[in-house]
Amino acid sequence: MDYDKAILRALYRAGEEGLSVGCTTHRVFNSLNDFFCPLSYEEVYRYVSRYLVHNSHNPDSLIEKTAQRGVYHLNFHSSETQQLMLQFDDDEEDETDAEAEDTQNQPSLFD
Repeated sequence: MDYDKAILRALYRAGEEGLSVGCTTHRVFNSLNDFFCPLSYEEVYRYVSRYLVHNSHNPDSLIEKTAQRGVYHLNFHSSETQQLMLQFDDDEEDETDAEAEDTQNQPSLFD
């Protein structure tokens, strides 16, 4: 998963309230950082802040700035956002289906 997709996923989960740059950075950092490829928090923060500022200038873009300073959310009036939301919904359904199958295939301790 790359930074852009992780940013959009974090904003999607936040809903209309949106997330501040710091909260978005924390979520992206936690979702992408792993033991074998550690990330620098400062590098992730710089990328997230540049991405949000750059992609919120155009009124038709995926990301909108809210009334609060430094808080961004998805532009729900954009057709691209509607398509993105459908993709994220499908991804989450696939994850829950896979988890349900894993639990069904495991032997029960009480049988």
